[in-house]
Amino acid sequence: MRKKKSQLFNEFTILGVFVIIAMAGLIVGAVSIATQSQEVRDPEPVVSGPTASEYRAQASAVFEPFLTQVRIIGDGTLPDGAGSVMSDLVNLTQERLLGMTVPSSERDAHLSMVILLDQWRRAIEGTQMDVAGVVLRTESLLEDYPWIASL
Repeated sequence: MRKKKSQLFNEFTILGVFVIIAMAGLIVGAVSIATQSQEVRDPEPVVSGPTASEYRAQASAVFEPFLTQVRIIGDGTLPDGAGSVMSDLVNLTQERLLGMTVPSSERDAHLSMVILLDQWRRAIEGTQMDVAGVVLRTESLLEDYPWIASL
């Protein structure tokens, strides 16, 4: 008679391990499908941004204190000591503009306002000629987008 050799892994052991792995994959797949279908049934609500007219009203309200100060400057000469106050106003206005939700139709106007405020920041730290130049760019912005000052 032949003696049966002792084997660590026989055919039934390998088949059993394969079945266990297949069942584990089946369970993990079923659980992931169940959680995905729950997310599909309960989607997060879509938050819509403001309309163009709502945005214009908000942006105009944010930009108005800055425009008031620009009108006071008028000729482009910044009075002594007014630089820090104007710089604070420019920073505050720019922060408020950057925090707004912008409709796609108003992106150009929004970007123009933010860039103009950055130019003001640099002009305040520069010379009176820089301030005079940025006052002209402010007037040009108001000509391009008259709704900024009219609302």
